[in-house]
Amino acid sequence: ASEGSTGAAPIRVGSGTPECQDVIVIGAMGSGQNFQENKGIGPEVELALSAYASHLAGYRVGYFPNPYPAAPFDIPSMSTRSYRETFWASIDSGVRETLDFIDARVQKCGDTEHFVLAGYSQGAMVNHRVLFKIAGNRTTAARLLPLIDGVIAIADGDRVDRQGGTHYGTAATTRSYGVVWAKKLWPGAAGTIYLPTKKPVPN
Repeated sequence: ASEGSTGAAPIRVGSGTPECQDVIVIGAMGSGQNFQENKGIGPEVELALSAYASHLAGYRVGYFPNPYPAAPFDIPSMSTRSYRETFWASIDSGVRETLDFIDARVQKCGDTEHFVLAGYSQGAMVNHRVLFKIAGNRTTAARLLPLIDGVIAIADGDRVDRQGGTHYGTAATTRSYGVVWAKKLWPGAAGTIYLPTKKPVPN
């Protein structure tokens, strides 16, 4: 363990923050949540961050609030093609923000910093796609997957059946898909640049 944070008060980290952390939680808020509240990561992810950090006394723990738009979600809006494009663009923006942040931190700190991807709802979709974008390229996977310590996906709209991982609360383990796969609800679903996948989560 490194000297520094007790784990109870993680510090906010940007791509240019000079000090390297032991682990950074990359938080992505849910649809329509306010970036100016709850550390910029939403109440659900803020709770997860606090609980996670409380177990890491003696480690330097940081968090990065993904500044993506987190476009609001409602059924009437999503019934129009133009707003669906806005919603998918919001997710794509979140993926780019995360990938750029990880790349900047790895250039700065090498393999000394590790990451946890944490997101709620649309934010879980963002981090789900980040994980598969990293895993989908052999070079990137070899370089970055060892630095991803975990993924916390709360109400993940990209969830697929038998995806793996540890399930909490009411989360079903089988025959369970996120809303992105409901074609009647999400016509033309699934994104533009960073697409969802039904592959299992990489170990």
